Amino acid sequence: MTLDDFRAREIEIKHLREGLGLKHPNQSLHFPFALSDKRPLRPTQFYMTKFPIGVAKLFPDLDEALKRAARGEARDEGTGSVRDNFGAPYTIVNVEQWTEVRAPYLVDSGVLDRANKSHFTTQNSLADWLKEHEYQPLSPEAQDPKFDLAWRHLERVYVAEVKSTTDFNEEQQLRLGLGQVLRYRHLLSRRFGNANTIAVLVAERAPKDTSWGALCASLGVVFIRPGFFSRLQQEP
Repeated sequence: MTLDDFRAREIEIKHLREGLGLKHPNQSLHFPFALSDKRPLRPTQFYMTKFPIGVAKLFPDLDEALKRAARGEARDEGTGSVRDNFGAPYTIVNVEQWTEVRAPYLVDSGVLDRANKSHFTTQNSLADWLKEHEYQPLSPEAQDPKFDLAWRHLERVYVAEVKSTTDFNEEQQLRLGLGQVLRYRHLLSRRFGNANTIAVLVAERAPKDTSWGALCASLGVVFIRPGFFSRLQQEP
């Protein structure tokens, strides 16, 4: 906000102060501006840090900043916008060197290794496709939902959950992935708006149950797999 922005609304600000004076007689209004007929509106020395809510409502940008603060959303000092404080550049996972510390007696290590490698292979494949088409793949930061990949295009944010599947676990994995990506979309829509937040469920392979495509479409979720990432360019 600049001083010229406030001076352009000086008449409204004067009316606001008069109304507050009538509503709260003999009380300090903590008014942030000095107003007179001899000089243009100017800020008082101290009260720009505390002022009536009515002043903020005159200026949409200021009003939105207060709403963000009330929601507990962080402000990115580098860009000045909460919208830009999102994600970090994705680093391709080395699938062959990837390992996870685990208790071997709790899981079948061969099954888990296969699942992890398939997951990261699919995830890397999507990240590579995004880079080839000049999108920046993103990983979540501390303030973000724990999605697998995300990217931005114009005003839209795409958030993706990747799932490895087999004949045995397809139903469980896709149900889990759909729930996760719907949750991510809901959380991010608070920052970017419903229309600007696109959920993407990425399966390792085509599901045996073909109804998954119809289910995702009914929920507004993009359902894709390797070899069909070009569908992302057809989304609005």
